[in-house]
Amino acid sequence: MWFGIIEKSIYIIFLVLNPNLSLSLVWFLTHNGSLVNNLSCMETKKIISPFGFSLGIAGLIPFIFLAVADFLMPDSYKPIILFSLLAYGASISGFLGAIHWGLTMRDETPNTMYLLWGVFPSLIAWCSLMMKPELGLLLISALLWLCFFADAKIYPKYSLQHWLPMRLGLTIVASFSCLITAF
Repeated sequence: MWFGIIEKSIYIIFLVLNPNLSLSLVWFLTHNGSLVNNLSCMETKKIISPFGFSLGIAGLIPFIFLAVADFLMPDSYKPIILFSLLAYGASISGFLGAIHWGLTMRDETPNTMYLLWGVFPSLIAWCSLMMKPELGLLLISALLWLCFFADAKIYPKYSLQHWLPMRLGLTIVASFSCLITAF
């Protein structure tokens, strides 16, 4: 059992550090054939922008820093740490939804469902800010996964599936940071 957890942890770290992860490792993490087909980078042989990859990794800094600070700082700092992480997660969720507006606006006739989806994460994130921070962080964690699965479905339609392995790694780290801080 422990070996499996350690092995998956190593694969997750590798996933975050390598945006062009092989399909077999992605399969190991997802165990979902339809998602794996969408995550495949082999078909397009495209790689993500190194600058975009760097910005994605840099976007994890507040998630990781605040999750670690929650364990290291005295309890008197907990409210500000929780709310800071919640607010950052909410802003990232809004950004993830807005990407779909940008994608469909390029179409001759924008897809109504993509436009609706584009505002959904920001509205849910806004609601999370009105909850107790621990509950809000749980909602943001779930929302980050919902955004990832929407991206896994929509990105291939725009030939952007080569971004999905990085998105998966970012989602794992960001949602885990929210979860451990919520408890």
